[in-house]
Parts: sequence; C-alpha cells; structure tokens
Amino acid sequence: MDYNSALPIRSKQDLDERTLVKIQSGDNPDGSDATALVTDKQVHTKIFQSDGMEISEQNPLPVFTTESSGNEVEDYNESVDVAPNVNANHDYVTQSDFKQLNVEASASGKARFELQVETAASSGTFETRGVKFNSTANPNVKFSIGNPKRVASGVTIRIVKTNLDEQAQSIYSTINGIEV
Repeated sequence: MDYNSALPIRSKQDLDERTLVKIQSGDNPDGSDATALVTDKQVHTKIFQSDGMEISEQNPLPVFTTESSGNEVEDYNESVDVAPNVNANHDYVTQSDFKQLNVEASASGKARFELQVETAASSGTFETRGVKFNSTANPNVKFSIGNPKRVASGVTIRIVKTNLDEQAQSIYSTINGIEV
C-alpha cells in the first residue's frame, strides 16, 4: 500500500490487465436487453427512441445540422488621435435581442476600457459590466463573459475607451455577438 494515500501501489502489470464490465438495465442479471455492454476495448450500446423503438440500421437516428439562429454582429470602431486622459465612446444600438456579448479592444499605449450596457432602451443610464486595462507589453484586452445576460432590443452597448498614455493615440474596439 501507498502509505501517504492508502491506495494500492500501481505497476505496469496492473495497467496491462483487462477488465470486463457489463452495464445492464432493469432487473435482468444475465445481461439480456442490456443498454450498454463494455468488453475488451469495445462498448456495445442500444439506443431507443422515445416511443421505445430501438435505433438500428433499419431504424436510424435522424441527425440535423443547422446554422446558429440569429445574425452575427461584428461592430468595429477606431478612435483616432485620442488625447491623453480623454474618453472616446464606441456605441452599438441593438436591433433585436443580443446574446453572446464579447468585446475586444486595443491601443499601442496605455488605455482603460469599460464595458457598459444601457439599463433600458433609450434610457441614457448605463451599468458597468467590466473594466480592463492594457499595457504596452500586452496591448490587447478581451471581455470574455462566460454566460452574459441577454441585451434587449434598442439598448446601447458602450465601450468607454480612455487614453492613459502621455501622448495622443488611436484606440480600437470591436463589439461582437448574435442578434436573435
């Protein structure tokens, strides 16, 4: 035994051993009508439709692929010669419900980027969803929001880009997502 973890010590011989595992459904211990049977390097499964019909060559599983629903938005903005300590806004007004909001931004010098979303269509009141700072070593920032809230139609998405450098510079941003 491995003293620290109380687990058995494993060897190459242990890895070479083969195991038969049978997974069965219902109360039938002999394995007939098994939904999955695992043997040496193989898995045998039975899949059933909701009406109880088994999926087979004679009764295939229908599979469909589709494009993502909605229109992809990629709204690019370049703010040229932004003076030091001055803001430049990048606004995008949603045309319909907006999902999967992500933002990328960049500047050659130091900059601050604030992602804001209007609280309601044409309200003029914004809530901050995040703030990022770049550096000359890492000039690009990305707001990768894991599961962003949907933005309603007619609402403004705003990136407030602030030049924190000592000289004027161009600052770039892209708002992207899907309007559904």
